Amino acid sequence: EEGGAGGGAGGEGGARGARKNPALPPQVSSADTLRHHLQGLARFECNVIHKSKGNGVVVEGGKAGFLVNNTIDDHAQYGVQIKAAASCLLENNTISACMDCGVLASGCAASVMEGNTLTGNKHGIVVAGGALTVIRNTVEGCTGNGIVMGGTPLGKVISNHIRSPAMYCLLVEGATCDPVIKGNFMRDAVAGGGGGILVRGGGRGSFHGNEVFFNEVGVTLDGAGTLPCLRCVIRLLLSAFSLFAPELTHHAPFASQ
Repeated sequence: EEGGAGGGAGGEGGARGARKNPALPPQVSSADTLRHHLQGLARFECNVIHKSKGNGVVVEGGKAGFLVNNTIDDHAQYGVQIKAAASCLLENNTISACMDCGVLASGCAASVMEGNTLTGNKHGIVVAGGALTVIRNTVEGCTGNGIVMGGTPLGKVISNHIRSPAMYCLLVEGATCDPVIKGNFMRDAVAGGGGGILVRGGGRGSFHGNEVFFNEVGVTLDGAGTLPCLRCVIRLLLSAFSLFAPELTHHAPFASQ
């Protein structure tokens, strides 16, 4: 009977734990929502992670917790890698000068990346699988692409500022890739062969309310699986049109910088 009572107490404890950390949905759309699911877990905050020979931070295996206000820089591979069904919140971190990419999500569970600044990485953010919501981040000065979405039907890229990559601000590729791309500012991809948005390799997606301007090419659809919903405000201010309408540039974000 005592064993039964103990089992009952354990069951009550498990129930309390379940109430504290409810089951994750397939995708989470904001940092506030994810905090509710990850409360009570590890919080890695205000640290400096510098110059590793591999990755700066690896997050894996279930509900992993929070990475908040850290400086993660100068790593030989990835600044942060999220894998093996891990779920975490990356918020207000500075991630820079990583030789491969700032953040790689490869098979992560519902995770959110919000309010981070990524500068000078090879690629800024690469979602190669899983359910990562990328919202209100700044991605600048990549030597490759700004944000890459590939191999995931669940990704969301919302209200990010992507500027000055050597290749594309946003690359969407792969027949299973069907992300939501909404309200982003993408500009200054002016190196030879680059541009604002490239959709290729059967990639799909819903593109709405984005502003794409000052790029070598605004949007390229190269073998896209289905025609994306490109209801974007596309401002090709590097084109010949901009020579005759320079007054339009004052509407663009970063125009004063």
